[in-house]
Amino acid sequence: MITYALSNKAVLRRLLEPGEITSVVVGELLAFRSANTKYELADDRLRSAWFIVLRGTRANHLELQKNLTPLLIEAERHNFVPSLPYELIPNFNFSVGDEPQTSLYDLGVWMLTALPGARAKAGSISVNPPAQGGAIGPTQVTEAVQIALEKPDNLAKLSTAGQDERRELFVWLDDGNGGMALVAPRLFPGHASVYPKDGPALPPQLTRVWAATGPNDRDVLARGLWVADGGVWQVINPPPARLDF
Repeated sequence: MITYALSNKAVLRRLLEPGEITSVVVGELLAFRSANTKYELADDRLRSAWFIVLRGTRANHLELQKNLTPLLIEAERHNFVPSLPYELIPNFNFSVGDEPQTSLYDLGVWMLTALPGARAKAGSISVNPPAQGGAIGPTQVTEAVQIALEKPDNLAKLSTAGQDERRELFVWLDDGNGGMALVAPRLFPGHASVYPKDGPALPPQLTRVWAATGPNDRDVLARGLWVADGGVWQVINPPPARLDF
């Protein structure tokens, strides 16, 4: 049951009780995530669900809110609706002056995908920061979770449970390479290197630790859930579902 109740923190807290929920967010992405929540984008005039990746984390979200939707409406009007990730490269796959590609690029858009309404919620716009540099692997999940395991406040709260009770920590990995590594087994099931071979060392206050991507992930392919009880991480995959943003 815990596997698929990730969008409701109240339900999750009851499932874990006694337990604790915490988050690990990459520092430079904090401002991006905060602004992205404030300036949420959607428009019923769009026929597709758009997945946007920006070139940098220091985006002007006010400008995006003002200009992105009209440009995507124009893109659909010109049948520019790439069903696979499309990287905007001036003078390579579009000429400077071509619209709306040029204005999208000037707005900071690096890559975009348009999912048809049959596969996703038409009119939604998901704006995302660029992937962080460096290799992606299961050790980055362990390293990120270890940060949460060493927080004194988490350990203090878990210490109040009785020795015979389960004491579990649930860690949201928001953005960053740790979160990307969580979903790698789903995206690359044939690559043994993306599957964990060990797990975090649990302190005596803990009986189990969970790691998952952000609680409100709108793209099903961007969800991941791992669990460890002092041994190797176990990768748990959610059931197939529509890509509802």
